[in-house]
Amino acid sequence: TISVITNGGDYKSDLVTMNLGAAEIASYKHLSTNFNHRVGVRNRGLPTNSEEVHSSFQAGVNFCTIGFGIFFVVLAIGFLSWNEGYVMGLVESYESAVSKGNPVQDISQIDPNLEGKLIFVSGPISSDKILHDPLTNISLQAVKLHRKVEMYQWIETQREREIKVDGRITSKVSSSYEKAWQEALVDSGNFKESLIHRNPKKFRLHNLKQEANYVNIGAYRLSNYLIGHMTEFKSVPINPYKINSHFKIWYSSLYTGLDPFHPNIGDYKLTYTYAGLSGDSPDQVSVLGEQRTTKEGITEIVPHNTADGIVMVVVMEAKQYLDLFEKKLQPTPVTWFIRIICLILMYLGLISLSGVFSIIVNFLKGDQRIIFFPSVGKLTAAAFICCLLISVQWFHFKPLYGTVVLILGPIPCLLIVVCCRKCQEWMDEDEDDDDNDDDEEE
Repeated sequence: TISVITNGGDYKSDLVTMNLGAAEIASYKHLSTNFNHRVGVRNRGLPTNSEEVHSSFQAGVNFCTIGFGIFFVVLAIGFLSWNEGYVMGLVESYESAVSKGNPVQDISQIDPNLEGKLIFVSGPISSDKILHDPLTNISLQAVKLHRKVEMYQWIETQREREIKVDGRITSKVSSSYEKAWQEALVDSGNFKESLIHRNPKKFRLHNLKQEANYVNIGAYRLSNYLIGHMTEFKSVPINPYKINSHFKIWYSSLYTGLDPFHPNIGDYKLTYTYAGLSGDSPDQVSVLGEQRTTKEGITEIVPHNTADGIVMVVVMEAKQYLDLFEKKLQPTPVTWFIRIICLILMYLGLISLSGVFSIIVNFLKGDQRIIFFPSVGKLTAAAFICCLLISVQWFHFKPLYGTVVLILGPIPCLLIVVCCRKCQEWMDEDEDDDDNDDDEEE
């Protein structure tokens, strides 16, 4: 049963109640759209109590959805503000160090006046001993020497696919096997074809890490904390006349077996890397830290704690003072990861708050398609809000950076929205053409 109120053209307002089938209802809805009619369908068979229960349940669901939406939006704003605030504090601290830091011109002598102050030291490093691996006879005077061991093993890959058997759809798991170099032991006992593809049960060779006891830049000794931050590793040059005869050179690695180009299961590959070369041709290293003298009278460079509680320490292979900071202040993967998480939270919040936005747009007599547009519309809106928050956070500290983010950030979002609206107009035109064709056929 449908009730139709007509108010279009020269027709008088009237209430008409008719009993129609599904086909007639569809036809009448199409007709009412062309003549600007308002169509309402009312089910007269639903009890009053059921209507009240349904309305109460729907209201509860709406309130829960709105609550989750507000929670996600607030969480995204708070998390993003914290992340940008931390990054700004870090940038401000390092920029302050550039202006207040004390570059040491003569690293061969200790300046007592710099005790407890932030200093910048750059020069060749020196270590106290030669790092040696008796297994392969690899020797190198450096700060760190690492040996990575890999074994040639079988790897099982399982793929699941659906097949139709006797009219039923079932899943079938197929296994494929390949050989590859692996740093961890692969247990072949769990393979589907474990009798054919067998790996050794343990490693005969293992990884190795060696480190110098003392590292100096001129008269300044680096603390253990700073040595731990030396993580720029390079491949160790291998001298074929000094290595153990049981190993073969394969590119920049050592190989145990018959033929490195056709390895067998159980063969080993050893790769050596180092950090902080010293000796005859030492690496140039730049260090930022605090000068402190120990009880034994040794002057060390230790981490510097800023007033904001940030631990400042830089150890890089850079000769120039400003080059060191340009490398250090580049956005880290963690910073971008948090920004992406906040974007996802904002997107979920906007989806949950679509009902509230719909009421606001309806009150302002706006286009409802702005709210109920596909997910790409809400995603672009979330990106725009996140860019706006980032620009506001950075504007008081770096106005140029904040302005660039505010201006350029929304451009991709606006382009996507314009393209989507254009596609929607084309779809509406196609629907109107189909409706006109149906009317002509009728």
